Amino acid sequence: MKIISLPVKKVILLLFLIVLSSMVHAQFKRAALLKPSLTLSYEKNPSVEITDTTGSYGADAVEALFRLPLITRMSKGGKAGSFGFWGILLNAGGTYTWPHFSWLAARQQLINARTGLNGIYYGGGKSIFLLNGNVVVGEDNYTINKPVFRYTGSLIMMHQLNDVFSYTVGVAYSFVFGGGLPTPVLGGQVNMGHRNRLHFMLPFNISYSYKFNDRNRFYVFIKPAGGMNYISNRQQFTGYPEEVILRQRIFRLGAALDLALGNNFRLLPEAGVNGKRMLAFSQHGSDRKDNFFEMSTTAGFYLKLALHVRFGNKPSYGKNDAINYLLDNGIDNLPMEEMEK
Repeated sequence: MKIISLPVKKVILLLFLIVLSSMVHAQFKRAALLKPSLTLSYEKNPSVEITDTTGSYGADAVEALFRLPLITRMSKGGKAGSFGFWGILLNAGGTYTWPHFSWLAARQQLINARTGLNGIYYGGGKSIFLLNGNVVVGEDNYTINKPVFRYTGSLIMMHQLNDVFSYTVGVAYSFVFGGGLPTPVLGGQVNMGHRNRLHFMLPFNISYSYKFNDRNRFYVFIKPAGGMNYISNRQQFTGYPEEVILRQRIFRLGAALDLALGNNFRLLPEAGVNGKRMLAFSQHGSDRKDNFFEMSTTAGFYLKLALHVRFGNKPSYGKNDAINYLLDNGIDNLPMEEMEK
C-alpha cells in the first residue's frame, strides 16, 4: 500500500515548483552583479589515427553548464567610493560524449557531470578571492548506475597592481590532465591598450584577446582538455576487472569569437588543433604507474559551437577597482571552468 497518494504527490511537486520559481525570481531582482547563466555547446573531433597500435579515435560531445547565484551581498567598504561584495553561486554541468574509438564497445558513451559552489569575495580594494568546490562524476553509459564520486576545487586570489597588470596566485585540484592532480596556480593579465589583452592562468590556460568593441572579441588560446572516466570492460581487456579507468591527456590550441546577440545572448564559435592525445587504461588510481595499457593519437583539428545565455541585465560599475576585471570578463562566467572538471 502506498503511503502518499498520487494527488498528494502532485500537490507537493506543485508547491516545490512554486517555491523554486519564487527563489529564482527573487535572485533576478536582488543579484546586482551575479546573474544566472546557461551555456550550451556542441563539439566535433574528427577521427585520427592511433600511433602505438591499430585503430582510431574521434568524438562528438554536447555540454551544458548552468550557474545560479544563491547569495549576494554588497556593502560599503575599502577605499573611498568603493564597496564590498561577496556571493555564492551554484554551478551544475554535464557532458555527454559519443566516442569513435576502436578500443571501446560500439555503443559505449562517456558521461561526465559535476555540481558545486563558486564563492567570490571582494573587500573593496584591489584583490578578489575565488573559491570553488565540486562533486564530479565520470562514467560511461554502463557504469553510470553505480557512479564513483570525486572532488575538485580551487582557491584563487587575483590582485590588480595597476591599470596594466594584475596577477593571480592559488591552488587547484582537477582531473583535466587525465587524473587527480593538485597544482599551484600562477597567472596574470596584461592590458596592452584598450583592445589587446594577454591572460594566463598556469597550468590551465594562456590566451590573447582582441576586443573589436565592448560587445565582441576574438581569442587565441592554449589549454588542457583531458579527463578521467570509469568505464565498463566489455571484454576488451581479458583478465582485468569488469570496470577499468580510461584517462585522457591532451592540450589544444584554438581560436574563438565571442559575439553578442542582443543583450542576453552570446555566440561562441571555436576551432583549433588537438595535440597528441594520450589514452591510458588502468585498474585503479590515477597515476601513470597504474596504467596497464597506453596509446596515443596523431594531432587533429576540432570544431565547437557554444551559446551563452545570461538571465537579467548585464551588471555594470563605474569605479576603477579590481571588480572591473570580473565585470569586463563576465562575472557570471568565472574563469575557473578548467579547474572544476
